[in-house]
Amino acid sequence: MQLNRNSYRINGGRVMNEVCKSDAAAQAMIAMTAAQASASSLAEILDALAHIFAQFVGHRIFTVSVFESGHDLIARRIWSSRPDVYPVGGTKGGPCDEWVQQVIGRREIFLCHDAAEVRRVMPDHETIFGLGCGSVLNLPVCLSGATIGTVNLLHEPLWFTPERVQKATMLRALAYAPMLLSH
Repeated sequence: MQLNRNSYRINGGRVMNEVCKSDAAAQAMIAMTAAQASASSLAEILDALAHIFAQFVGHRIFTVSVFESGHDLIARRIWSSRPDVYPVGGTKGGPCDEWVQQVIGRREIFLCHDAAEVRRVMPDHETIFGLGCGSVLNLPVCLSGATIGTVNLLHEPLWFTPERVQKATMLRALAYAPMLLSH
């Protein structure tokens, strides 16, 4: 493995090391490392993750879900900023085919910019709108070629600009440890 300030190689593939490019990324990693070192529970680690995403990207609602083993694509929530509406331990099944193909199949982010897109794709769109949200960003967290969970952010319509999506995409790496601990 070749390692330098700007990139590293794993199995011949090039992956950008955004940490060296961004003080914000370094701050986020330091904060998450400190939270993991001092936390007495998984919930405390996920609290820190939610706070980091709030600080660097912004969200009105933040949840983290992991996929249950099996073929039913059931996502179990392991953290929620609104447990009154989206409780921890709750499950969400039956995602639309477009979402499944993109997030599970191609392991790509899923973004709904506005209410029309949310209505088209999210079965719980009325709940989302009732909470003052009109955009959704789902970030798949993948391991060994499989999506093991998602980091989910909801906010006002058009909130997720290309810059915010880029920050969120980079920050999702901080979700690996808590997701693996939840299994």
